[in-house]
Amino acid sequence: MKPKKHKRLSQKERVLIQTLLKENQNKYFTTKKLWLADQTKTKSMLSRPTCHIRESNVNLVMKIPFIFLVLLFFASLGVCAQEDFFKGIVLDAKSRTPVAFATIRIQGKAVGVISNEDGSFRIPTWFKASGDNIEISSMGYEKQQTALSTFKLGQTNVVLLAPALFELEEAVVTAKLKTLSAEEIVQYAINNLYNNYPDETYAYLGYYRDYQRKNDTYINLNEAIISVLDHGFKSIDTVMTNFLIHEYKENKQFKIDSLARQPYDYTDFTKIVPGALLQSRGGNELMLLRVHDPIRNNRIKTFSYVYNLREDFIKNHTFTLSGTTYYDNKKVYKIKFRADFEPYLANGIIYIAKEDFAIRKFFYEVNEVYEIETVLGKKTSYTSTRTKNIVEDKGVLFRILIEYKELGDKLFLNYISFKNKFRVARPPLFSITSLEVDSKNKNLRFTLNKPLSEVKNLKLRNIEVRYDGQEVPLKGLTLVGPDSFTVTPNSKQKKDIPQQKKLFSTFIDPNKQKLKVVVKKIKDKEGNLLQEPRLEELYQFREFFVQSPMEPNNFKGHNTYFMQKELPLFSASQPVLQLPESKTYWMNTPLQSIDVAPNF
Repeated sequence: MKPKKHKRLSQKERVLIQTLLKENQNKYFTTKKLWLADQTKTKSMLSRPTCHIRESNVNLVMKIPFIFLVLLFFASLGVCAQEDFFKGIVLDAKSRTPVAFATIRIQGKAVGVISNEDGSFRIPTWFKASGDNIEISSMGYEKQQTALSTFKLGQTNVVLLAPALFELEEAVVTAKLKTLSAEEIVQYAINNLYNNYPDETYAYLGYYRDYQRKNDTYINLNEAIISVLDHGFKSIDTVMTNFLIHEYKENKQFKIDSLARQPYDYTDFTKIVPGALLQSRGGNELMLLRVHDPIRNNRIKTFSYVYNLREDFIKNHTFTLSGTTYYDNKKVYKIKFRADFEPYLANGIIYIAKEDFAIRKFFYEVNEVYEIETVLGKKTSYTSTRTKNIVEDKGVLFRILIEYKELGDKLFLNYISFKNKFRVARPPLFSITSLEVDSKNKNLRFTLNKPLSEVKNLKLRNIEVRYDGQEVPLKGLTLVGPDSFTVTPNSKQKKDIPQQKKLFSTFIDPNKQKLKVVVKKIKDKEGNLLQEPRLEELYQFREFFVQSPMEPNNFKGHNTYFMQKELPLFSASQPVLQLPESKTYWMNTPLQSIDVAPNF
């Protein structure tokens, strides 16, 4: 049978198609190139459905108007991207608040993910095709099993966790024929660290991310897939543990704030942690996160006010046995603790298994607080003034949340989350646009970006000029225009003459980098102070979630690809070892904003 011949296009149809192609071909092929580049970037990491245009249908496609073809192309990309994952959220069955950091595992497999701070999570669609179910567990909740067959694409699937039975207990419990206080339970847990955690080499693969939160919106999200080769709890983690970066990406779907992204700056104070000094001890962002695990780093100094877990944790805090709850159907003690280091208040919760005294979960938070003295009554000749101290909470300075999960007869890291407050100094709205050193007239000319509001505050006592670290005495101030003025140094004192010769010299320090100026109490019409930076507080998050265990032998032969601990993860010099396609790991990208407070 002869193949059917296609009807030839008319001259008019050919001209129309050629015109459309010519007008749109650059846009089309650029778009296609970008998409393919993106596919190539992620191909080695994620097994995902792809969209194909069959070659046999090229002639048919050519008859479709080109604009419609481009729209169809974009629509197909959107469908493919959305259908890669099921979206879900874990909620408390009673309060309907999100359950943060719940463990979602594929039933019967050592593969899973951890819910985000807003309770959200993503599960690849391929698990539904293989008929898998998921298990959801979280401290203080009953374990829940859900069939993935009930999950639907294009919507957020809700999983409700029922709170587990919480039992109030007396201040002491009986164990080993001896009464134990809350403090002694914690001591037992510390003494049994090497019995409950691995002391031999083990490995795992996980999802790392760091991001910042401004109000309820996430910004500057970076994500990575990283495998870890840990040589056991008796080794020094920061020295002995090895890492392989398999993928690292800057998620550009999230807003990028370049000022908030910059390193901490304790010289010009453009970005700082208020009231604290964040030390990475020579390591990158991942190492900074890992050093804040006091369970793994139990023999070295970690953070305030845990410091060395074995030596300092108990003596620095007071402990109260709150009761018992359940995790993975096993009973655990819930012990609250606190420490008061004015003006800082540390508090937290440690969950310890009743059966073997293993630390299952560790929550630690430091708040900055101040005591404010308020007058309750007026002082008279018969009664003294009565006052009351009110504690004002300035918010969380930093928070650490760690969980270990049982695998066999040992406990292994499940996740670690480190959150800290930081402050950025954004450029002032009212500023000096130029400062000219007039060598001829021996004065300094200031030009502002806006007119002054009140000239009365433009006084010499509100202006301080320093050159080469020494103050320059001033004698005259002249208003040149609504947005400019000059100041004249006082050269009557002999000791000031050499300094001013250097200041007005065109050869010495030509760029005048040694010239510093401070201006006070000068405002624009909107009330903005001149040169006053806009201080803004945000939160930084660094998190690592274990997705599956690995064989340590997988690291053999890859020594040259080990992560350089002193280099940032995003450094071009950082080696990246791509893995073959697999269905055991994926990036659990959070939503771009949160609407409700999470339940920890």
